[in-house]
Parts: sequence; structure tokens; C-alpha cells
Amino acid sequence: MKVLIVTLTGELPRYYEYYDSIDRLVTPPQTEKITVHSSSPAKNRNVAIAGALDRGIYSHLFFTDDDHVYVPNTLMRLLSHDKDIVSGMYTMKFSPFPIVALNNPNSGEMGQFINMNNHPPNKLIEVARVPAGCLLVKTSTLKRMKDFISVSWPIKYINKWFTLGHIQPDEWGDDLWFCDRAIAAGYKIYLDTGCPVGHITKTVLWPEWNPETKEWQVRFKINEEYSIGHSTKPDGAVAPI
Repeated sequence: MKVLIVTLTGELPRYYEYYDSIDRLVTPPQTEKITVHSSSPAKNRNVAIAGALDRGIYSHLFFTDDDHVYVPNTLMRLLSHDKDIVSGMYTMKFSPFPIVALNNPNSGEMGQFINMNNHPPNKLIEVARVPAGCLLVKTSTLKRMKDFISVSWPIKYINKWFTLGHIQPDEWGDDLWFCDRAIAAGYKIYLDTGCPVGHITKTVLWPEWNPETKEWQVRFKINEEYSIGHSTKPDGAVAPI
């Protein structure tokens, strides 16, 4: 077993918490890391996959994103399932913060979030779509998907496991599209409800006077600038300073 950890960033790194958590991961012997930088997450992942398959020495690729935090046993837990494709579990950044696990939608739709309250902790469940921020994939799976894509799609999609804009023209959705093509190639996708992942987001702190307690408190507002088409009612909580 030899794992390649794929650390993806944009043109600039974002959160030190991400790098610290990557450094704390428990890994199998001879695990390696590769960092790919560009503004396209799909391109970053495709570059990493193509390079890994060319070298031919890895058993798995572990995809991560630089706005996540991982507990130390994340990778070893996902490896223990011995699945072709398996994901950790994290929420969206916006209220009501659903866990990102989706059903099998009609073509061209993003799909609906699964009610994860029906799935208690420490279960391995089969799902149709998961994101790629904590995604472990066997290289044998990626190789067979490459062969499937080469005979099922135009030549421009060779070495393009992840592609942007296919589900919705103005949405990324490259990880969901990857799941669709994996299922079309005959694979199953699993999510581990015992493998929580932190999703880093911006928080704005507002000082707010409480006339009842006569003290200053702090109101937490998550992703405050995200208001077009969304409620502007503050999210978060109020806490004493």
C-alpha cells in the first residue's frame, strides 16, 4: 500500500489549520504528498491523477482541500474500509449547514441533500454524490475510469476525471460529476459517518450591547457577504466578551 496525499490550493494558500492537520495525519509507511496550485480545482485534481498513474507506484490517492481540517486518524480509517471510493463527512458552509451527501438526481441537476439524521455515527453508507475534500480513491479505480472515459466521451475528455460546468453551467460541481462518471463506470461510492471533517469558513464578529445584562457581547455572523438570494438574518450565536 502506498498513498499519495493530494493537497490542493488556489493560487494562494488559505488556512494554516489545513496544513497543520495534514501534518498530523497518521499515514501508512512511504506515504507521499503532492501539492498542485491553480484556480481550477478540477485541473488540480486531474494533474495529480495523471501524474500518479504515470508513476504507477501508488495504491490510493487521498484528495484534500485547503479549507478543511482533518483529525489524525482520518486517512487510516478510510483505508480500513478497502473501498474503491470512500469519503469523510462534512457540512456546507452556509445555513442550514447540511452534510454534503446527495442523492442520484436527474441529469443536469445538483441533486438533493440526503437526510443524514437517518444515518447514525460509525456507519458506512452508499451514496450517489459526495464532495472531494476528503476523498480516498484507489488508483486502479482511476485507471479503469480513464479507460471508460476514453471510449465513452470525446477525445478532449481524456485525462479529465474532474470537469467543470457539466452539471450546471455556472457551478463548479466537478466532484459531483466525478461521482456520476464513477457510478456509470460501475463503481459504488461510500461515506463514513464516523469520519467527521472540519470545513473552514469566514466568521464576522460584531460587538453588540445587551440592555438586559448591561454588558457587551459578540454576535457571530457566518459568511456575511453571501446575501444575494439568501436570507440576511444573522447566523451563529451571541456570547459574552
